[in-house]
Amino acid sequence: FVNLDWGGKSLGGRVYTVGQGSLRIELGAERVTPFDARVQALATEAGAALVPYPPPDRPTPVRFGTIRTTLEDPAPELTAGLSDAERRLGPLFVHLALVEGATPPDDADPRNAVRWLKDLGLGARGEALVRAFTYHDIDALPAATFARFARRERDGSQSLVVGGGSNRLAEALHAKVARHVERGFVVETARETAAGVEIASQGGLIRKADLAVFAVSAAALGRIRFLGGTPKSFEERLAGLAMGHELKISAIVPAAAESVAGFAVADRFPRATWPMPERESDRSFAFNTMAVREDLTAARAAAASGTGGLTRYMAEVLPELAPHQPRWFTHDWQSDPLFGGAYAFAKSPAGLATGPLKAGRFVVAGADFSTLPGWMEGALESAEAALEMIVS
Repeated sequence: FVNLDWGGKSLGGRVYTVGQGSLRIELGAERVTPFDARVQALATEAGAALVPYPPPDRPTPVRFGTIRTTLEDPAPELTAGLSDAERRLGPLFVHLALVEGATPPDDADPRNAVRWLKDLGLGARGEALVRAFTYHDIDALPAATFARFARRERDGSQSLVVGGGSNRLAEALHAKVARHVERGFVVETARETAAGVEIASQGGLIRKADLAVFAVSAAALGRIRFLGGTPKSFEERLAGLAMGHELKISAIVPAAAESVAGFAVADRFPRATWPMPERESDRSFAFNTMAVREDLTAARAAAASGTGGLTRYMAEVLPELAPHQPRWFTHDWQSDPLFGGAYAFAKSPAGLATGPLKAGRFVVAGADFSTLPGWMEGALESAEAALEMIVS
């Protein structure tokens, strides 16, 4: 196996946990669902508890235009104009309510997500709520791709996090496969030989093997030069994929900030905020949000302007938190040299083919090449499928 990860030093790819004392900040993947059997098994092996996102001890604020209400008891004006079908799961989940029970679109269906939702009965008010509260770009996503994401989102409504940090899972996985993985070996070229494969790193190191499994993102695969030509199946899969982007923004805040730093949902950045479960001895804690879609431009500019610029920007969008002097941390997967985005999604039927790819003595695996792109469970699913390819 050859692993291309975010820093070249650890297994785990988009698992990116930053330690701050006894606290952790997740700048990459963090959500686990009750249905993620592979992740749960790995957590058990690692002795890592899967902790439910702590239930808020007060109502979750919701902001939509001039409306200020709560998730638990939304104001009637928030849901005004919704059909009975759209209301079924609440104003934040109109898209899930319509998708639930609907016949999934065919992979070749030419409609985009918003057209499919409208054909399912999405009205003007419902569309406004979906555009405000879903993380997905419903204009860019094909209907079939969106249907897959929506089903996963519905299954993952009860989120868990890994106690002590998601990197504990990556470390446990590495312990199991350490003799097969060389960390920090960033591939530049790969070629088949009469005896097997020959892989060269950017630093000129050469490794030879019977076959190579690349546990990589779609963007990283596109940067590998296959001497003799990129296998056609690899090219076709990459041509059918696009990248989804997000900028994770987290902070360490003192205990006094608990009165204002909790779960909240809004129609613009920060669209969601949430605290992590651990507490330092002084009761300080990590507080998270992320920028997506149209929020990205301003958030990226602030992050690029340095610590002072980011602090000023976050004080503008979260003024109630500013007096507590949070320490902000960011990671943008689009600018990450090995990823180029937070997750891959199918932009055409060619990208919807699921599972790892095998071409000659090369196998490509990873979350982007799974039925669950963007999820830790997808990465492990792909690893298991790649192993079956190798031994079969």
